[in-house]
Amino acid sequence: MAYVAWTVLLPFLAVVTALLVLAVQMRRMDRELAGLRESLRRVSATAVSSDDLLRSTAHLAKRAGEQQEAWRQRVSASTRPSRHR
Repeated sequence: MAYVAWTVLLPFLAVVTALLVLAVQMRRMDRELAGLRESLRRVSATAVSSDDLLRSTAHLAKRAGEQQEAWRQRVSASTRPSRHR
């Protein structure tokens, strides 16, 4: 009779142990996924900020070019000899 009890008890304990290990691993995976989600949010925010920065840089470069051209035109207009008749 004791032999039958061990043949049933050992597989039962193995299944219970496997379920406990699985539950612990699932909790660890859940924490890992939460960390990855947070990291993804930060990366997404960084990408948006980087895109905004590139757009602003391009806009500022365009404005600087326009201002330089306007300055050149003012300088060349002021250095031209005026023609008086």
